[in-house]
Amino acid sequence: MDSTLVSKIIVTLLVTLHPRPITDHRLPITDYLTQAMTIFKATIFLITVTFLTQASGQKITFYKTFGGMGFEMDTVTLSMHDVMERMKVNPVAYDEIKRARSNYSAAGVLGFTGALLVAVPLVTVVAGGHPEWRLAVAGGALILVSIPLNWAFQRHAVNALEEYNKQFESSRIRTNLYFTGTGAKLVLQF
Repeated sequence: MDSTLVSKIIVTLLVTLHPRPITDHRLPITDYLTQAMTIFKATIFLITVTFLTQASGQKITFYKTFGGMGFEMDTVTLSMHDVMERMKVNPVAYDEIKRARSNYSAAGVLGFTGALLVAVPLVTVVAGGHPEWRLAVAGGALILVSIPLNWAFQRHAVNALEEYNKQFESSRIRTNLYFTGTGAKLVLQF
């Protein structure tokens, strides 16, 4: 937003919220109604600006889990698909989260397959059979390959979240309403 427009908005709100001195006590009722309507409009504007600045967008945060990370927005857990849908508005963040998702998928497939290959000889040993230890070695190798892919997923996901959350830091409008003895002052910070 242009700074001159912001200045005009602030001055307009200060003028409308500040009560005008009444020099003639015999003013018609329409002047009082006009002043009341102006104050009512300014109050509605203030409420609207406050709610729009709070609901215009919310940051997506992440938390680490065992072997991965989860996404959360305002205490609501998001899936990878939800995160990707929300990041479509930011092309840089969307490209980064697509890279993260491909690494996540590859790490998941390799890790699961590796764990399955390790489990087969172990179950064979418990059942009393002759285990095929080459399967366990191959499974361990797949698990080891999935670890750097998981790290790459986390790195790309964090980069995507940082890029996506930048838009909320720069466009955040803070509103403060101060009451004085004879009026009120609205301060908008961009």
